[in-house]
Amino acid sequence: MIDLPVLEKTMTKEAFLNYAETVLGNVEFDNGKVLEMSKGTDIHSLIKGDTIMALKAAARAANANFLVYNSDLAIDIPAFGKIIYPDACIVLSEPQYAIQGRRDIISNPVVAIEVLSDSTKNYDKGTKFDLYCSLSSFREYILIDQHTYEVQKRLLVDAENNLWKYTTYRGLETAVPVETLGISLKMADLYFDAAKFMILQ
Repeated sequence: MIDLPVLEKTMTKEAFLNYAETVLGNVEFDNGKVLEMSKGTDIHSLIKGDTIMALKAAARAANANFLVYNSDLAIDIPAFGKIIYPDACIVLSEPQYAIQGRRDIISNPVVAIEVLSDSTKNYDKGTKFDLYCSLSSFREYILIDQHTYEVQKRLLVDAENNLWKYTTYRGLETAVPVETLGISLKMADLYFDAAKFMILQ
């Protein structure tokens, strides 16, 4: 786990959400304190954008009943007193808002997507995954590498025993199934723009 910088601010969840709208960087909420997160690279931004486009296109093609959100939408983690922001998340049917009167924070993602950054990839793979797992709606986690054509996926196969299936997909010719949604994503679509600029490792 990485040590995230903590701002000397103590606030309510509502105050944090108002504050998060005003800052240029990425922040998270941890039991009244504000954590500063690292900013993404251009590659990170391109992959995130193309992933959201691919998800929306798949939903429309399948006439599926799910909604795709970008990183503007916060996720409430009440069991740990935290608020986090995924790079993208998916909700079935309709969102459940975590705070009455606010439409910027939900509590029922079924799928979360993170584009891995050098500074936070361990956090995304470890602690952040555990936070998502505390939500009863959560079923699938997709981690996209920005240095090579690789996607790691975690699928909940036994909710009662909290058993997850880990699968890794590599290469632009590969497709990544998203079982929770009944769709698949072409790796070439996820990296469509980023592939022009990536220096593969």
